Amino acid sequence: MSKPSFRRILQMGRPASVAPIYLFGILLALVTPLLILDLGLIVQTVAGLHPPGVEPTDLVIQPIITSDSWPPGKNRAFSMLILVGAGLTLAVLESALLMLQSRAIQKAALDISTRLQLQIHKQAFIMGGNEPLGLTRSRPEELFTDKVEQIREGLAHWWRAIPRSAATLATLTLLACMVDWQKTLAGMLLMVGLWRCYVWRRKQIEESARRWSERTQSRRDLLLEDLRMAPLAATYSIDQIPGESFDDKLKQYKTAALKLGYTRNAMAPFMVLIGLLAGGFLLFMVGVASNTTVWGAAILGVSLVCGWFPAQRLFRLWKVRESVEPACEQVLAYLDREPDVVQMASAQTLDRVRKTVELDRVTLANHAGRKLLDQVSLSIPASGNIGFLASDSQTPMALAGLFVRYYDPTAGRLLYDSHDIRNVTIDSLRSQAALVACDGLLFTGAIGDNIRCGDETYSTTHVTEASRLAAVEDFISRLPQGYSTVVGEQGRSLSKSEAFRVALARAIIRQPSVLIIEEPDTATDGEAIDAALRNVKTDRTLILLPSRLVTLRMLDEIVFFHEGRIHGQGKHADLLKSNDLYRHLIYVRFNEHKGKI
Repeated sequence: MSKPSFRRILQMGRPASVAPIYLFGILLALVTPLLILDLGLIVQTVAGLHPPGVEPTDLVIQPIITSDSWPPGKNRAFSMLILVGAGLTLAVLESALLMLQSRAIQKAALDISTRLQLQIHKQAFIMGGNEPLGLTRSRPEELFTDKVEQIREGLAHWWRAIPRSAATLATLTLLACMVDWQKTLAGMLLMVGLWRCYVWRRKQIEESARRWSERTQSRRDLLLEDLRMAPLAATYSIDQIPGESFDDKLKQYKTAALKLGYTRNAMAPFMVLIGLLAGGFLLFMVGVASNTTVWGAAILGVSLVCGWFPAQRLFRLWKVRESVEPACEQVLAYLDREPDVVQMASAQTLDRVRKTVELDRVTLANHAGRKLLDQVSLSIPASGNIGFLASDSQTPMALAGLFVRYYDPTAGRLLYDSHDIRNVTIDSLRSQAALVACDGLLFTGAIGDNIRCGDETYSTTHVTEASRLAAVEDFISRLPQGYSTVVGEQGRSLSKSEAFRVALARAIIRQPSVLIIEEPDTATDGEAIDAALRNVKTDRTLILLPSRLVTLRMLDEIVFFHEGRIHGQGKHADLLKSNDLYRHLIYVRFNEHKGKI
């Protein structure tokens, strides 16, 4: 029985996509027994024998095949021609059905996975930046790639087993039972026993291999330790390190490595042995039976052998389902989530921020529960420029996401001109507060379209002016296609500085009253970045996440965080004198000679 989440994913399959899988699977389950039956007829035709006391009319699957109907006209050559032709036809048909079913499985699995990706994309846009910024990889990205791919592979495994393997196992069992149900039952019990032996032996070998692997690694570590002691031996003029000799350690390593190799290769001989024993037992049962026919024995044996493979695929289906279930749960849980940031029915429009931006006892934790901000209170005057620096890299970016309300604090409030941002409309908030990421977040499209970002009300003049303020106009004008130059994943590659300044123009064109900037970590185009920062700080509150020493020096104030709390506040020069931790951080992170020695 399917797990709940995986069952929900399976139910997403469109009937038009899933129906061919079942059709081709059932047809394959019918073709395989026909091939085996054809093989049995070939054996009977070649042998032309039956046991003493058994008439040809007693052959299996009566009265379909009798001495009167087979071979046709008693002409063995003609019979072989018919059988070989029928076998080749069935083989070609089975190959074609296998190809068609494989394509249908891939199409249906890909249909569901792409629909999941579409829903994740829509949900990501609904949820917005609901996770603290600064993470190397967002949750939607992980779900979109890794988890959806696991689901796609799990669906493919499921549809290879259901219905094809189940139906094939049923038809092969039916065919074998028509030959001799008692021998079939014995053979099936033998197969179950073989499987249990396989599982038992595999567990034994895995455990033994683990122990020998640990012992081999331990012996190898001792040998390496001896090698590392060579300077010590040279210093004190000794041939070897006191204690167990290197030769003894090497012998122990060799023994452990051999045991490990033997253990890892022990499975195949064991399975061959029990397979031969099982085959011999079946041959013995067939040989001593008084009613055994040549083609009956052939059909019975081949049916049981061929039945092993679909049975094995069905047995493994449980592990496949168990492995894919967590991915299904995570994807569906994300799709079922309600947005963390919601707009109140009584929300008011936020006007331009002219007084202060305040943090009132703000607490923010990441998904691991670690507090990035702990009861932080801070007042930033409007039209000021301030920088956030922290002993960790995540806190400043997580704090930046609060100003545009990508997420709400765990506790406390953020106020613009004494208005709690949870009580204002999200659109008006994000029209007054803009966040510029250091990588630019440029989509595949023209530079002009990236600056407009979907708002065609901005004229060419607006775009050009924003580019000028962002100190990127000169660069764009030198491009062969100017503002029509395509950038992004599928377009022209821009440097960090260029992409950042294009993104800065995108924010400036909207004339926000609060601008939060994550400065790119780059040693190129420093003068252009300096000019852009000087231009954009006029008549607005500028909050910077600096990555360059020159930026730290130009800020009116720096707020330094450590372990979730404000650990220092003031100008760069003052903090260097008064704050040991800040001084150490500047030396480690902003040292201009870093990497040279």
